[in-house]
Amino acid sequence: MQTFLEHIIDDLTRKGENLLELTYIVPSRRVGVFLTRYIASRYDQPIIQPEILSIEEFVSRESGLEIKPDLEIIPHFYKAYKSVEGVQAESFESFLSWAMTVLQDFNEIDRYIIPTDRFFTYLGNIKELSDSHWSLEANPTKMVSDYLKFWKRLHLYYQALVDECKKIGISYQGLAYRQAHELIMNNASNLKDNYVFLGLNALNTAEENIIKELLDTGKAKIYWDTDQYFLSRPYHEAGNFLNKHFNTWKYFERNSPQFIGDNYSKNKQIHITGASGNLTQVQIAIKKLLELPNNELSETAIILADEKLLIPLINALPSEIEHYNITMGLPLETVGYSSFFKQLVTLYTSMTNNGFYYKDVQALCNTLLFKTVLSKSSNTLQNKIHQENLVVLNKQIIADVVDEPWSKLFEPLNKPNDLVKYALEFITHAKNVLIDQKNKRFELEQLVGIYEVITQIQNLLSDYPEISDYRTVEFLYDKLISSKTLDFIGEPVQGLQIMGLLETRGLDYKNVIMLSVNEGTLPAGKSTNSYIPFDVKKEFELPTYSDKDSVYAYHFYRLLHRVQKASFIFNSDTKSSIGQKEQSRFLVQLINDQENDHQLMIESYEVPNEIHSRELISIDKNDHLINRLKEIAQSGFSPSALTSFVRNPLDFYRQKVLRVDQLEEVEENIEANTMGTIIHSALEELYKPYINQVLKKEHFKLLFKQVDEQLQIAYYKTYNTNQIPTGKNKIIFEVCRKYINKLLQLDLETIEAGSELIIKSLEKDIRAHIDHPELGVIHLRGNVDRIDLYNNQIRIIDYKTGQVKSNQLKIKDANYQDIILNYEYSKAFQVLMYAYLYEKEYGVLPDQAGIISFKNFKEKFIKFSDEQVDNKHQITVEILDQFEKQLFLLLSDIMDPNQPIIEKTV
Repeated sequence: MQTFLEHIIDDLTRKGENLLELTYIVPSRRVGVFLTRYIASRYDQPIIQPEILSIEEFVSRESGLEIKPDLEIIPHFYKAYKSVEGVQAESFESFLSWAMTVLQDFNEIDRYIIPTDRFFTYLGNIKELSDSHWSLEANPTKMVSDYLKFWKRLHLYYQALVDECKKIGISYQGLAYRQAHELIMNNASNLKDNYVFLGLNALNTAEENIIKELLDTGKAKIYWDTDQYFLSRPYHEAGNFLNKHFNTWKYFERNSPQFIGDNYSKNKQIHITGASGNLTQVQIAIKKLLELPNNELSETAIILADEKLLIPLINALPSEIEHYNITMGLPLETVGYSSFFKQLVTLYTSMTNNGFYYKDVQALCNTLLFKTVLSKSSNTLQNKIHQENLVVLNKQIIADVVDEPWSKLFEPLNKPNDLVKYALEFITHAKNVLIDQKNKRFELEQLVGIYEVITQIQNLLSDYPEISDYRTVEFLYDKLISSKTLDFIGEPVQGLQIMGLLETRGLDYKNVIMLSVNEGTLPAGKSTNSYIPFDVKKEFELPTYSDKDSVYAYHFYRLLHRVQKASFIFNSDTKSSIGQKEQSRFLVQLINDQENDHQLMIESYEVPNEIHSRELISIDKNDHLINRLKEIAQSGFSPSALTSFVRNPLDFYRQKVLRVDQLEEVEENIEANTMGTIIHSALEELYKPYINQVLKKEHFKLLFKQVDEQLQIAYYKTYNTNQIPTGKNKIIFEVCRKYINKLLQLDLETIEAGSELIIKSLEKDIRAHIDHPELGVIHLRGNVDRIDLYNNQIRIIDYKTGQVKSNQLKIKDANYQDIILNYEYSKAFQVLMYAYLYEKEYGVLPDQAGIISFKNFKEKFIKFSDEQVDNKHQITVEILDQFEKQLFLLLSDIMDPNQPIIEKTV
């Protein structure tokens, strides 16, 4: 069957065109390689290659600006931003937190030729209206004022960046598109009349207007790669863009679109296979490949919707596949050596005055590059950590193990620049080590790429010496390394072709094998990195996720136009990310489509589940461990520490003995514990002025008004940020608001029902010591969220952001031993311990202890209950005596030097 590119060359030849004098504008450089081959095949002698440009290269040339990657534009953007804000400008580190996303939005605004004055005014007004609960406050906080000012001044930042780029002759992609659009629309008559556009589909406004202008002035021809099947079905997303072009361009009122095929509905073999895991996908792909005749390998493409499968696929290729070409490039962030610098930065991000956290040291030692260069030091250092039960390692401990000069990596460095310098020296040394070894070309290529990335960071740090935060260095590294690839050397038109979906544009294959055809990968889903709200995008006809889905649909179905045999493999592993274990909707459409002559086969491959049993971990209590337990007993056992032992003693050992939980992790999204912190903090500040007062209805009028302000303050304090929450964090921020308002409403309804309510304390630390008959003095501690008087009854209240039900606080049949044997009773244990501590500290029995669950407000205050007594919710001496017996048994188990810590299966 004739390919799309062959058809174009035939058509141009029939029309008498000189193939060598035309300028071809193609979707990608890869199409240009094959196009050159087809053109050369029409001549008997050597030729001078005609001009073939990607659409971006064409735009860049016509704009007169050099398109730079976004991260290279950022320093110029910061300079422009500072020219607007002057001394009020944020630091470069703070600027980075939003600049990349804003620059992407500028790209889109310019590519779609949006009138910037109207757009930015509209966006600022929309932001003010959408956040009216902040902007309409009588006295908005400084943070809210700054937030709204940001949107009002965004146009100034945009214009300053445009001026800065034009002044020095560089451009981000969108600016080049806007400039090329302006120049061509005003001077099309001065351009050559030999352009051929081919294989395009979704066009931004700049591209669309430029092509229409060149077509209307007779300076260009255009060839589309589509099929009658999709054009005749307006509902099919694969034809969305081309149907729009054909129905709205004036050019097509007098000219028929070229080229519309009729191949999709013809006989094809299509196999759809579910595979339980990524490695199984690769195995199936190899199996499908080996079923093909050897002489068809050059007409076969393996397409990876998920580029992470590239290395497993290469490693699995059998020796009989002698010739293959990889077009997609290997993402540098996926190679083994790339983790070294990231772990090194993490080491310093979490560094304290006492030294480095042992987990971070271990993570660095376990990176492939560190082990390659300092294998002996890596093993010795990790053994020392384990044998001496080290939690924090200072410079001297490490220097005793790691040879000079590499112990410098563990100096308490004050500036990121020093760290970058030592990292580059280490990588240079690593290259010298590898050069002396055989067959290390691939590893050396990795090091060269990583060295280039870190050098870029060094240059940025040199330009901005005020950068002192290691997290900023980590951010820069992640951005740079995610955009860098290692290119493979191969014959571009010979043998098996391995590529990503975008590399297939304009190309045809007899056989196609595609992996990771899963929803959430193909198409990618609704996630977008943009500050522009969805409704604003719709208003200004900017692309949304549905448009991007249509792009994926076009590329997927275009592959099937001229294919004879296609195998689609998806990951059916139930352990995959939510939504990504489902086959792509495109496969579902293929299965349900009865209007074609396809031979469809559906199959699945499962890897047998083999249960590998292992012995549960048992840890003897040596002197180091006993001393650490004594430290905990001196500082105070908390309810959470004790219940973690009930759940799994090994968890207790890791969290409390090794102190794994001391390392704070960065949260991109508000996690459950942080959401609880924000809610607790806001409620404390709201109710603090009313402590020891009888709450009145009129108090709540003011309380409800103050919710937003106190919630903002709690959010900023928890995250140490001056940024209004956006995206998923904003959604959960709104959930926090909902929970707080519901709690206030619950208390208000209590008062309206005629009850008296007095809050006695909030976030109260209570401590006690007990004289254990075997262990001596043991200290206990807890933090009670709220203690109040409800109709003169003392209540101990714990807030829970998660779901809690009443049966979790019930003791049945007087089985108090359950609270130390069964983690399901951890909530009962916790509130009883608070009641126990309260009685010890104040000498007064609380009347009730329980939980208010923010996901179960319908049960209001969920009280502890002993189902065997008449007044089952009343805390009594007998109940606390029962609790104390179980507490003593639990502490004996924890502290007994002869009782090892034994892992539980959970």
